[in-house]
Amino acid sequence: MHRIISSTILTALIAVWMMTSASCGKIKDIAANIRNNLNEIIGISETEKDDSQAVEWNDSGRITQAENLTENDDDPPDHRNFIISDQGFFSDNELDTLNDIAGAIYDQTGIECFLFVTGSDPDIIDYTGRLMDENNTGGDYMAMSITDSRWYYCASGSKASYLSDEEIDEMWGKMTSDDNSTYYDAAIDYFAFINSKMYSAVKITANLSEFGIYNSSAIPEERQCELLCDNAGLLSGSEYEAILSKLEYISSARKMDIAVVTVSTLGGQDIVNYTDDFYDYNGFGQGDDKSGILLLIAVDERRDHVTTTGSAIDIFTYEILDEIMTDVEQNYFANDDWYGGFERFADLCGAAIE
Repeated sequence: MHRIISSTILTALIAVWMMTSASCGKIKDIAANIRNNLNEIIGISETEKDDSQAVEWNDSGRITQAENLTENDDDPPDHRNFIISDQGFFSDNELDTLNDIAGAIYDQTGIECFLFVTGSDPDIIDYTGRLMDENNTGGDYMAMSITDSRWYYCASGSKASYLSDEEIDEMWGKMTSDDNSTYYDAAIDYFAFINSKMYSAVKITANLSEFGIYNSSAIPEERQCELLCDNAGLLSGSEYEAILSKLEYISSARKMDIAVVTVSTLGGQDIVNYTDDFYDYNGFGQGDDKSGILLLIAVDERRDHVTTTGSAIDIFTYEILDEIMTDVEQNYFANDDWYGGFERFADLCGAAIE
């Protein structure tokens, strides 16, 4: 069980940091419903996806590389795009986030995951092959292409070719679910799905918790990361070590995790769910009730959130949390004094637990 608090940070003149418990708005709503967007507007049907020209099957039933998607023996380019689209299907910020997710998968697993989207209707094999030649290094990969009339999934390499026919259909179903309202939502589900299947198939998976993507529905028994996760890079090296040391000392003395997490962006996700999931699926909390408190900062959205679990719920009442966050927000975060704000947050939390 979590208790979550959010508030508005005010300066004397203007509110420079927005807090909310409502879900984040979509940056660009391509259509009212991703199913309409992908299946009706561009005319894809369930039967058209099974294209014999687009895929081959090996004896184990896994999709393999089509003949004309040959390996690229040239030196890999200095920069590769894992997500390529036209006609404004993604905003620049969304493309950056998606490429960061795909890059994290590649860095941690060695598998290149591509997504190509176009509003036109080229030959889907030629379209995919051309983009793969430009961006694939020749190693293990999986790729999905969506054109005006069809979609195509392919994979190559012992690590990448692990999705069954049923799982590929399941993946498409998640991408086109009624819960998704933009191509960005569908892309997030694409990466989340393929990453979730990696470990059971090839004993490799990527840690994508920075992006709010988790590998399993199981809550880990032990904490998976430090009490300070500065994914947004707000602190210098010495500042990071000082805050981490303080958080570790207070958490150990008080028998309760006190944690701070920063992310560059929520990527369109609801900050309440993002904070709760980060706490749960990274194994925060001490004791059987997983007691602890976590402050999350989303820099691009100028939002923060605090969640408490276990005995911390009773200790950090709404009144106490309001006092802590008013102090931290008005005196530190409003001035982008992250080091001072995190230090003050840790001290106030420690004092509240005494």
